[in-house]
Amino acid sequence: MNWRSYDGLCRNKLSKSIIPTNQITGVDYSFQTDENYTYDDNGNRTNAGYVTGVNNRLLEDNKFRYEYDLVGNRTKRTDKSTNESIEYTWDLRQIRGK
Repeated sequence: MNWRSYDGLCRNKLSKSIIPTNQITGVDYSFQTDENYTYDDNGNRTNAGYVTGVNNRLLEDNKFRYEYDLVGNRTKRTDKSTNESIEYTWDLRQIRGK
């Protein structure tokens, strides 16, 4: 399935290709570099820079590294270029704190 959209002034064209599992496989832009995506059998992206760990947890993408607690909540996101990080906390009800 293909989908097309234009900005409010009809200058910038955006076209997406979507496979039956509703995952985007590519985006064609008229205003920036096109993007293509591939997936493994579990639906995790397999493009360069993407690292998937145990229980399908995203460990790295092109921009960040991620850490998780034992129940699968993300606890930290670190920018790979600046090494700046954001830490997350969770309460017993699995609600993210500040």
